[in-house]
Amino acid sequence: MIDAQGISTGEEVRRILEQMESGLIVNYKNFFDAKKDKPINKVDVDKWQRQQLSKFTTFQRRNQAIVKSYIKPLNKAILDDLKASYEFGINYVTKQIKRAKKKGKVLKRTGYSVSSFGKNSRVQKQIKDIQSKLNYAFHNALKDLDRQYLETVSKTKTLAKASDTLHSAIDLAGKTLLVGGITAGLTAAGRRMNIVNQLELQTVEGSQEIMFMGEGEKASEVGNYLVYITIHGSACPLCTPWQNKVLIDDVYQNGKPDGKHDLLSTAIKAGLFH
Repeated sequence: MIDAQGISTGEEVRRILEQMESGLIVNYKNFFDAKKDKPINKVDVDKWQRQQLSKFTTFQRRNQAIVKSYIKPLNKAILDDLKASYEFGINYVTKQIKRAKKKGKVLKRTGYSVSSFGKNSRVQKQIKDIQSKLNYAFHNALKDLDRQYLETVSKTKTLAKASDTLHSAIDLAGKTLLVGGITAGLTAAGRRMNIVNQLELQTVEGSQEIMFMGEGEKASEVGNYLVYITIHGSACPLCTPWQNKVLIDDVYQNGKPDGKHDLLSTAIKAGLFH
């Protein structure tokens, strides 16, 4: 789903990712959910740890199966949004060309012909980049779950001294995962980045870049090299300074400096679409 400016809202991607994250956390909880909670002083914690470690490989396999079950619908949701953004970009410039003609402006045809979404090499390269980031995020998420599982097993013994029951010790040991969700990476400041937030943001940013490609394709027919950076609420600090600005497209087209507008390449080097 795209918004009125042609950018993915990220809503469908977020919905799918939240379902996946929920399924993974439920799986984690199931592996630590004793049928009957016991007072911690009546639990052989060393034996419990050995039992949990013997289940670790099964835990990993189930996580992998859960992630795999969401890859196809997630890819479809992302591709649908990217295609809609590309077509929005083409249609937007088409409307601008029609308006200019109605006002009597003479537009020079360059002989360039627009490529479809599936045949545009720049678009396909961008899609591969997004899918690579997706796979990397899944890899990190599975590693995070492995780490959280092993930490829960390890910390439960330490936290048992401050807990009344086994369940309360387990909850304290797994607090990072249960409160913050699954981590897919770290921010530049070293903070944990939740997988839902990270992939939603990457979809939105990738969507805007592909919309530019659509605009560039159509604008190349008449040699118009100006692009507008839209505003979206989830923009990161590197992208925010460039929002609501008109730039010269020297990346997807052959735009040249005009002394009035910044270059798109300058914005990208400064962090736009990072």
